[in-house]
Amino acid sequence: MEIVKRLCEILPYDSERSAAVEFGSTVEVYHGNSLYDYEMNCWKVICIQENQSRYEDLRIQRRLCLNVDCVGPNRITLDQALSRINIEDIRILLIKNTTNVLDVLKGFSLEQRKTKLICIEQLEHESLAVTSYLSSKGYRFQERHIVSNIYLRDDDFVPSTGSFENIFEI
Repeated sequence: MEIVKRLCEILPYDSERSAAVEFGSTVEVYHGNSLYDYEMNCWKVICIQENQSRYEDLRIQRRLCLNVDCVGPNRITLDQALSRINIEDIRILLIKNTTNVLDVLKGFSLEQRKTKLICIEQLEHESLAVTSYLSSKGYRFQERHIVSNIYLRDDDFVPSTGSFENIFEI
């Protein structure tokens, strides 16, 4: 199952219309790690790309795109970038194609923006520091899906039932 399909199960795009940030957006989509389905269902999806040439390709395909450096030497925070477009509530934060996940997260006001779901594409051994940081901000690790970790705000956390009853019943 693609990542976006799993995100839609957790936070259906028709349950509320809001905004989302896709940091590290590209035209290419691997493992379904794009919020394009949300965008096609009337969500405001802000696609952020640091690389200028990738940004040029991206803005042809997607509605709201920003070329912003949030991790380099001349970086600005994600909050500073989003203040330019006047969207306060960001329900989903998807981070991919970056090695500096903590820098991106530290520049984003999770509580102020009322973020419910965070999905981060990263290697498993890199996730400990991110999980610790998000835990301090009131988020719990929900699950790992394909190449991404999914975190939910404590209020929205859905514990796994851990039940395998009747899975082999015919």
